[in-house]
Amino acid sequence: MPYRLVLHPRDPDYAPENISELIEVLRQMGFIGDAWGELQAQRFLIGDRFLQLVTFMGCAPAIELAPATGMGAAQSDEFCHVGISPIHPAIQFIADGENVMPRCPHCRRRYAAWQEQLASWQTDQAHQARCPACRKHFSPTALDWRQAAGFGRIFISVFNVYPREALPTDALLGRLGEATSSQWLYFYVR
Repeated sequence: MPYRLVLHPRDPDYAPENISELIEVLRQMGFIGDAWGELQAQRFLIGDRFLQLVTFMGCAPAIELAPATGMGAAQSDEFCHVGISPIHPAIQFIADGENVMPRCPHCRRRYAAWQEQLASWQTDQAHQARCPACRKHFSPTALDWRQAAGFGRIFISVFNVYPREALPTDALLGRLGEATSSQWLYFYVR
């Protein structure tokens, strides 16, 4: 399964009032174009300003920016496109596998006990973890996941890009922040 860049609000409990408003903001800024694929999946072709809003690193990244066309071309999603998740009723956690090693938000030490703390948090979102190094308490949502995981009720994914090959620009994150009154972050998952 290919990697994807995932954008999410810093406040994990934030969600727009409806998806249509977020889609319109993304369309107006040129991040997304026409709807593509199954409607319930909320997938979109890239917009006309996408390449100004996402920076691609490397000397010659090979990125397919449109679906394959022509005789015999199968309906494949193996090209760079954007997906918007539904608004989840509760905060969701998405991570790139089990080998994620977050850091304490206070002392920056690695926090190895994250899986058990996350399990406790998922049954009681008021749960506070405690760092064994600095002894401070925090919500598992405050851990520094080092761009390998994130929490939220809404996610915007850029499909078929490799980790750190595609970076959202400050302009993209800023425009999302202005439109939603919430700062946005990003991470990568498979």
